[in-house]
Amino acid sequence: MNLDFKKAIEIAQTNLQYLQPETQDIRLEAAMLNEKGDLYEISFSYLAKGENNLSIASGQKPQDAISLLKSLAMQNRIYKTFFVDAEQGIFRGFKEYQES
Repeated sequence: MNLDFKKAIEIAQTNLQYLQPETQDIRLEAAMLNEKGDLYEISFSYLAKGENNLSIASGQKPQDAISLLKSLAMQNRIYKTFFVDAEQGIFRGFKEYQES
């Protein structure tokens, strides 16, 4: 079974959503076959759902600078690279995304 990019991306995204079910706004950032040709490296960015505990406690939107910064920081995108076996289509793991 020779896997194509479309199927490798689908496998990687399925595993992202399985491992981190609270993700939202998933974006494909990169997709490539490694130099050996045996692994697809599929990179995604996403937002993690989170609650702003300061807002929840006060029942209001952030009003001071620290609360606002904390709220904005919670919206930072997370970047991960997922590895999929090019022959068998098996998910092999993931790591923090690093630009080459």
